[in-house]
Amino acid sequence: MTSKTMEMVSIHLPEAYLEGLEELVRLRLYPNISEAVRTAVREFLKKECAILGLPWHELLGVRK
Repeated sequence: MTSKTMEMVSIHLPEAYLEGLEELVRLRLYPNISEAVRTAVREFLKKECAILGLPWHELLGVRK
């Protein structure tokens, strides 16, 4: 990403989702829950942009 700053957001998740995220961190697939969520959101946005035919790399400020 080209942006160096991040914004904090609060979300409500079912307990099972949080437990799943904690397990991914425990398995060392991600360093922390925030990184796992950022990865999931990035992939979701890429998928939605592809469906809509939008240039995700430009919209998200990501280099190809």
